[in-house]
Amino acid sequence: MDNKRHAEDCTRQELWEIRESYRLARYPATQVLVLCDLYQLPKADVLAIIGERPPVTLKSKERQAVEMYHQGASNQEISRQLHLAPRAVASYINREKEWERAQEIRARLLCTERGVVCGSTN
Repeated sequence: MDNKRHAEDCTRQELWEIRESYRLARYPATQVLVLCDLYQLPKADVLAIIGERPPVTLKSKERQAVEMYHQGASNQEISRQLHLAPRAVASYINREKEWERAQEIRARLLCTERGVVCGSTN
């Protein structure tokens, strides 16, 4: 599904509703997906609005893979060194990239909410 909206398109009421719904959710990780569907937003935008990662227990190998990614290692190198399937490494790295995108969106969103003009990173 191609989401047309972004966090910046949400009203103050919608932002409040998303944050409150996440805060009250019994299963926060699942609630993020529900909010994506309900508000037609990409996952990175919902993560940006709530301002935190859903609770996930990062396994030791996943943490190592993410650390290696940040140090510049390729997916193949990570897979080989940690004895992980290439698909697992890709999943870990994609999850990390999504969180990084959420942080960028959150910074823009906070500027918008405060009425501050933020510098462009492009």
